[in-house]
Amino acid sequence: MSDPRHSPALLNAIAQSLFELAGSAEELGTALSSDTAVVERHQTRLQEIDLLGQTLCQLADLLVSDEPSIALETVRLERLRDELTLRSSVCSTQQAG
Repeated sequence: MSDPRHSPALLNAIAQSLFELAGSAEELGTALSSDTAVVERHQTRLQEIDLLGQTLCQLADLLVSDEPSIALETVRLERLRDELTLRSSVCSTQQAG
């Protein structure tokens, strides 16, 4: 990892926690989706649970990447990729100034 302040072991542990949380979100979404009445009333929220799980996995993948800036280009969730790209460029600009 390029940032010496964070050990790869710590980043891997954080990523593992994110993957576990994503799995829990997926299980919750699956359980709730099995109830037709819940799906009819809360379809948008159920989709948000799915997006939450996907986002957690993408963030975990970035944490364990040897080249996070390159891995960022492969993030499948366009909104997340755009937000992270913007935030990282703002942080880079602030650190340089």
